[in-house]
Amino acid sequence: MTRPRVEVSNGVINQMVNDPKFTQVFPFLTSFVTQVTRTSRVGGCRCRKKAIKAVTTTSQQINYNGIRMQIVTMPNAKKIKLKQLLAAKQLRVTYKNPQGKIRAILF
Repeated sequence: MTRPRVEVSNGVINQMVNDPKFTQVFPFLTSFVTQVTRTSRVGGCRCRKKAIKAVTTTSQQINYNGIRMQIVTMPNAKKIKLKQLLAAKQLRVTYKNPQGKIRAILF
């Protein structure tokens, strides 16, 4: 079942980046994702000299606007494939162009 219109939002982009079905067809998705590692301290108060553990977390930073601009500049055949994978008749992509203006494209 196809949906009439799909907005390419941050949630849709997250789904695309984490789905191998999309990253195989659109390898540029992985180039806009960076892994960030943060270390934080948890535990007792330093004044009481309780054990303090270092906790390391890894998260993704995604350049959403870069992915949207790449989608807009794709050839028509790739746009059709993207619509098929998202089960949509139309896609709406809202992005900020290099001049800083917000553009919305419907295809």
